[in-house]
Amino acid sequence: MINFFFFFFFLFLQHRPLNEVDQLEMEFIRTFPVYLEQYQDSQNHKQGLEMMMYQQLLPVTIELIHAKFERPTTKQKAQSYIKSRNQYIKDLMKKLGGTKDTNKVIIRKLKKNDPWTLYINSLTDEASCC
Repeated sequence: MINFFFFFFFLFLQHRPLNEVDQLEMEFIRTFPVYLEQYQDSQNHKQGLEMMMYQQLLPVTIELIHAKFERPTTKQKAQSYIKSRNQYIKDLMKKLGGTKDTNKVIIRKLKKNDPWTLYINSLTDEASCC
């Protein structure tokens, strides 16, 4: 805000009308701090959503699907489990007003954080490499 007043005062001292560049520069000086504030608010909001995802939503979701489905013990059962798990969560989120974007984020997080499928995938990857 101080820069804006300094800039305006400097132009005032020059006793000349503002040209197009001066006007545009003043407009930039006026709008950029507003953008910066909104950008920071957006970043804080994103961080809050991430924290909620990992500290609340994801643990409850994994606990729910582990209570609902049987733990897979083979690669074939894991593939069936993943398909059933994803469809169940998608249907549940759809009933609650989830969008394709929010649903995709949660399914992607499940894929990376569900210990049941991570364990089965690690076993089959190790067995296939030898």
